[in-house]
Amino acid sequence: MAHDFEDLRPSVSSHDGKLVIPPDAVNAMRKGDLVGAIKVLRQVKGVGLAEAKAAFTQLQRQAPKPLPRSPLEALHAKGLSPGEVPRASAAHPVLWIVLVAGVLVTVYALFGR
Repeated sequence: MAHDFEDLRPSVSSHDGKLVIPPDAVNAMRKGDLVGAIKVLRQVKGVGLAEAKAAFTQLQRQAPKPLPRSPLEALHAKGLSPGEVPRASAAHPVLWIVLVAGVLVTVYALFGR
């Protein structure tokens, strides 16, 4: 699921030494166009490719991950198709082996002699 970057503020102050990202670059990020956002940042601010990419990589890490809009979307995010029910996880295999061995020993003790 992609970030929507709706909470980004393009007019962040540069008093703290951070790179100010222009509104056009933020809009490109909101549309999912990372390459376009980097191009805009490089044209407007005159920074190098590595610095522009690093700025957007950091921005992506800081952006909150969007919550699923519905339970179906949450299941789809886990790789399930609509209508597919998640499978119950099997109990630990060692537990099953011990249980079967216990049943076999009990059956042998009762009927094997």
